[in-house]
Amino acid sequence: MINLKKFAFSEKWRNIITYLIYVVFVGYSIHLIIEAPELSVKLTYGAITIIFMSICILSEYLRILYRNSIKALNLKCDPITSREINAKILKFDLFKSYTQTLKIMETLLLIDENKAEECLTFLEDNEKLFKQNLDYLLIRNYSAFKAYFMIDNKSKVKKFYPEVTKLKGAKIKGSKVSPLYSWEEIDAVYYLSSKDYKKSRNAFESAHLGNMNSRELSHFYYEFALLAIAEGKSVEAIKHLDAVIEMSNKMTLFEIAKQLRKDLTDEKA
Repeated sequence: MINLKKFAFSEKWRNIITYLIYVVFVGYSIHLIIEAPELSVKLTYGAITIIFMSICILSEYLRILYRNSIKALNLKCDPITSREINAKILKFDLFKSYTQTLKIMETLLLIDENKAEECLTFLEDNEKLFKQNLDYLLIRNYSAFKAYFMIDNKSKVKKFYPEVTKLKGAKIKGSKVSPLYSWEEIDAVYYLSSKDYKKSRNAFESAHLGNMNSRELSHFYYEFALLAIAEGKSVEAIKHLDAVIEMSNKMTLFEIAKQLRKDLTDEKA
């Protein structure tokens, strides 16, 4: 789970420090150019300054685009805009600095677009990437777990559940896996798939929602609604679906939740 408040705070200080460094560098470069005795030296200093600042500006532009893409996906629940921004990043990323990062984000986008089969194919095609570190491996295992749940492949959900949970607290050379997901939600989804509704409910009710962003909450409440439906609790299911509809914006879940809510309302009428 991304702590967006902490992210915003650190981003603010990063910007201040970065811009101060740029101002000092440009000021010093101008000083060197003015003080240089020969025209060739002035041109050399000028060219170095222009090249360096061009790279810095491009880097900052890409960083801002990436930050906006994360916001669009996680806060605004808008995978469409996130994809558009990612396309710009790929276009201007001359040094391929964001190639791996955007591949990781692709798993989130495919899930939000309800493209479970495509997500599984993508994970298989990029297997080497997802084995580079613990965080990537967790993302790979969780994405597979989630995708198989979406297509109701119970045997695969059962297979990948321990693959996900074994990484909880895992360490390699002192590096610990990041808290990317709610472990309680993972348990809840597994028990829901296994039709152990009592354990699933206990897990859902034990989940800490304060650290979840809008995207994560949309998935959480949709899954909770599925549990309520399985238990025959349509009123509760509608309440959870209302939460999904309120938050999910342009995620495919928005239309799915609306249709499911309509079906439940029609049944009650």
